[in-house]
Amino acid sequence: MTDQAGHDPWRLIVEAMPEGAALVDATDPGMPVVYVNPAFERLTGYRLDELVGRNLALLQGEHRHQPGARRLHDAISAGLETRALVQNQRKDGESFWMEVQLVPLRDAGGRITHWVSLNREAEARGAAADPRTTARFRLMAPGLLSREDALTGLAARGSFEEILDHRLALARREERALALFAVDVDDLGG
Repeated sequence: MTDQAGHDPWRLIVEAMPEGAALVDATDPGMPVVYVNPAFERLTGYRLDELVGRNLALLQGEHRHQPGARRLHDAISAGLETRALVQNQRKDGESFWMEVQLVPLRDAGGRITHWVSLNREAEARGAAADPRTTARFRLMAPGLLSREDALTGLAARGSFEEILDHRLALARREERALALFAVDVDDLGG
């Protein structure tokens, strides 16, 4: 199906998505990548031509033995959709946390032909709070686990700064604008 200008509307949608998307060939035992969208390229630093034919496990680098990777592997073995939090490495070696949603695509006979991987960067704070997070990460970032004000239960300034830093880095990498709205809660009573 193409539109009047000769464009495939499905491809236009996938390429415009803000989340990274990857398509993997499930009929090949090596589970090679057949496509990634531009958001996936920005997220990982790898271009499409560098990923085609390779398994996405390359993103895990030295972090192959982690609960999130095990969860993805188990879902693939069982042919089930899943979500997982995985520690990965960008092409430049920078570690980051990625939320992954894995969805099987089936042919008319019910056989899985491809896997779609939808991906977005996870905030470090959320990764640290996840009980499946690796012990190594917890040791590297103990301050991320207690970022709430004890009295109000609201995020403390350190948490705000961490989230803002993360969002700024993400906006820069994805060449997007960032808006900030702040309220002084001490001055609400009027």
